Formats: sequence, C-alpha cells, structure tokens
Amino acid sequence: MQGVFASNPLNKHELDSIRNLTINKQKFTIEQIEILLKQDWNRDYAYNADILKYFEKLILKTGDKCKLGLVKYKIGVMEHSSIEVAVAITAYNEALTIFNACNDTVEILRTLSSIGRYYNVHNKPNFTYSYYKTAYHLAKDYNKSHIIINSALDLAKYYGENNHADSSIIICKALLKSNNYTNDSNNLGLIYLHLGWAYQGLKDTTEALKHYEMSLRYFKNKSLRFEALCERGIAMLIKYKKPKEALHRLQIARKYQPNSAIRKQIYADLSLAFKANKIFDSAYYYLVLFNQTNDSIINQSHLNTIEELRVKYDREMKVEQIEKLQQLNKNQKRVRLLLILLLGLFVILLVVTAYYFKKVVAKNKIIEDSLSKKAEKQKQLEVEIDNKEILLKEVHHRVKNNLQMISSMFSIQQNLSENSSVNEVLVTGQKRIQSMAYIHNILYELKDLNILNLNTLLVTTINNFIKLYST
Repeated sequence: MQGVFASNPLNKHELDSIRNLTINKQKFTIEQIEILLKQDWNRDYAYNADILKYFEKLILKTGDKCKLGLVKYKIGVMEHSSIEVAVAITAYNEALTIFNACNDTVEILRTLSSIGRYYNVHNKPNFTYSYYKTAYHLAKDYNKSHIIINSALDLAKYYGENNHADSSIIICKALLKSNNYTNDSNNLGLIYLHLGWAYQGLKDTTEALKHYEMSLRYFKNKSLRFEALCERGIAMLIKYKKPKEALHRLQIARKYQPNSAIRKQIYADLSLAFKANKIFDSAYYYLVLFNQTNDSIINQSHLNTIEELRVKYDREMKVEQIEKLQQLNKNQKRVRLLLILLLGLFVILLVVTAYYFKKVVAKNKIIEDSLSKKAEKQKQLEVEIDNKEILLKEVHHRVKNNLQMISSMFSIQQNLSENSSVNEVLVTGQKRIQSMAYIHNILYELKDLNILNLNTLLVTTINNFIKLYST
C-alpha cells in the first residue's frame, strides 16, 4: 500500500489503483483510510466521489465518527472549485460538526482555514475574514507554533488581498519578532513571502522585491516548492508592467521543477495572462499543459479532461462575452437616457424660445403699429404743411400782384393828370407802394422767418429807398 500511494498529491494513476481496489471491495484499515484522506488528491479525477463514498461506508461500519469527519472534509476539498456553493460548504460544516464533537482541534483549524479559503476563492470577503480570524484566535489558544503560523499567514494573506496590506504587515512583523515561529527557515521564508505580497498590495515595488529576495534566501536549498512560489510572486508583481520579464521569471520557476501543484499554478498563471491579453491560442496551450502536469502520457481519459477544460474555457469566454454585451447594453441604456434628457432639455429650450419669440413678435407688432400710426400722422402733417405752403405762396403772390396793380394805377393816374402837385402826390404814393412791395419781396424770399439778419435787411432796404427816391 505504501509503495502504491507514496506520492503527494495522489495522481490519477494512483487514484485509478485505489478505485480499482474499491470496485473489488478491498478492505482498508482505518489507519490506511486516514493516511489516504490526509494526502492531497488530484481534484480533476472524475471518480473521487466514488472512492469517498466507499471510504464512508467502511468508516460507518466501524462506528468511528471522528474519521467520518475526514471523509466529509475531503468531499469539501474536492468540491472546492465548484460553482455550487452548497455542496462544498455542506460537507465542510458536517466535518466541522464531527471534529467539534471529537474535540479534534487540529482538524477543526484545518477545516476553518479551508472554509475561509473556499469563500476567498468564491469572492465572499466577509465570510472569508470571519473563518480566518476564528482559526487564528483558536490557533493562538491551542499554542502550537506550526498551526499558529499557518492561521496567521492565512489571515495576513486575506488582509493583503483585500486592501488591508498594513494589517498583513503588522501580523507578519509580529511573527518575525517571536522566536517561537522563526526557528524554521521555511517559516521565515513564508513570512517574508507574505510581507512581499503585502508590500506588493501597497504598490511598494522596492520593498516587495526586497522581501521576495529575503524569502528566496531562506527557501534556497530547502524546498524547491517555496522557491518556485517566490519566483511566481515576483512574476505576478511585474507581469502587468513587464510581461517579458514576468515570462522569464515563470520560466525560471519551471526550471526549479517544483511539485505538480505549483507547476499547474504556473501554467494557470500563464494561461490567464495570455487570456487577459486576448491571445487565446497561447492561453489554450498553457491550459493544456496545466492539465498534463500530473501525467506524462496523454491517455483517452486525459483527452476527455482536456476537452472538458476546453469546453469550460469556451464557456468562460462566452460568459465574458455576455458580460461585455451586458455592459454594452448598460452603456447603451445610459446613452439612451442621456439622449432622452438632452432631448427633453432641447424641447424645454424650444418651448421657452418659442414663448419669448412670441412675446418679441407681439411687442414688435405693437411697435410697428405705433410706427405706422406715427408715419400716417406724419404724412397727414406733411400734406397739411404742403397745403399751407401752397396757400401761403398764393397769398404772397396775390399780395405782390395787388401791390403791382396799385403801383400801376398810380402810374396811369400820373399820366392822366396834368396838375403837378397832384402828380407829385401820386409819385410819392407810388414810391411808398413800391417800397412796401420791395420789403414784401425780401420777406417772401426768406427761407426761415424766425431768423432775420436785421443788418443785411436794413442796409438793403435803405439802399433801395435811396435809389428809389433819388429818381
């Protein structure tokens, strides 16, 4: 048995062997079942549930309920990546109930941490924090250094991943100050690794790289698994800014040849990185490598698994496309709403403009009517003025004719009279009439009767009188 199930985690070939034994009703001792359950299993193996059901039947026959908790715990682990939350959580809670009844603190802590990790994977931060914190405080009460450090680092990692990097740094530095947790170089490496993650979360690249290098110093020649983890951490730090350097780091991590779980994670990171950059052929290639990690020969079962992964990948792409379409639909709705608002504002502006335009038109009409009345009145005044000017000209003309007629009559009378004294009187009268006619003619020719140049008028009149009476 030990030769067959020596690797950790158990790969598909080994799990196939176990399944064949269960099909043949092979009896396992409780100790053997416990050893197998505490090992890591390949989660992609399709018949894990069949093996666990067989182990559950064997344990129920023995009546050892505490070992039944290991089965329930393993079911939760196998369903860890399941979309159906109820399956994994139900199994974990059943395991937790059994371990509490058995007062098995180590398994309680392991289950609490696993539940926290499950909720963390499924993006439920409140539940994640609650379980991690409960595990941490219980571990401190239990006072076992390796359990305390694992629970503390789980909580530190949670803080780092949820924008509480300062709290993560506080926990890690507290662990460094305690000599109880730093005797093992691997523990020191883990603490520095988590500090690197925390500083990475604070975007302090210098401090992050410094602590990654410190973790590498302690992991070197101790465990290739942790060395690969550190290299992966550095790659994750820089891959969004320096993709070529990140790829180089991941290639270095591959050269260390860590265990299959870490290798799978490296391939998964590469697949996700290419997917994020829309390079789907490379993403699919590393997804295939991710699946091939545990087996060197691709058999029919492996091909089926690859097809399942491809289908899942296609489904993820469709989900992503649906999300993009939904986002596009939301954006279109927002644009439509904005257009409706703009149209509403335009209509309001149009109504207001029409209202004020109507008022302006009405006011202009009033002004036009007033101007029209004034123009008509002015026209009437001009007609009256023209009539008066014509009348005035006629009066002046008649006065002039009358004065000329009187002067002519005086002249005729002079020619008829032979009496010199009478003639002298007639001449005097005629000259007076001519003087009046002259003054009238001057006044008639003036353009503005309101303005008289008295000097010019008197000089002209006197000269005319002198000329008139000198003859």
